[in-house]
Amino acid sequence: MAIDFDELVLAPCQEIFGADVLFQPKSGGIFHLRGIFIGDFQPVEVTTEGVVQGQTQVIGLRRHLLPQEVRPRDLFIITDKRGVACTYEVSEVQPDSEGDVQVHLFTK
Repeated sequence: MAIDFDELVLAPCQEIFGADVLFQPKSGGIFHLRGIFIGDFQPVEVTTEGVVQGQTQVIGLRRHLLPQEVRPRDLFIITDKRGVACTYEVSEVQPDSEGDVQVHLFTK
């Protein structure tokens, strides 16, 4: 029996920890999405446990809720906890096999 990881895990996590964001693809349009934003993500090398690069921002999204594929140079407008909206540009997109997409961002 297969487990629907997206519905059983990702959906509740998005509901509890997610925030409403705006997605603005380079191809046009603006879409309202919900994602889990991590403003101080630090990638770590597994074998050495050392930080791979400097601090970056990441947003986790449920793939099947995306209106279209997220691509580098697309934009996200995310409001922080202080209520300040900031525009981020997509630098890298990393989908996984469970229905989640990690989108790496940098401040525009």
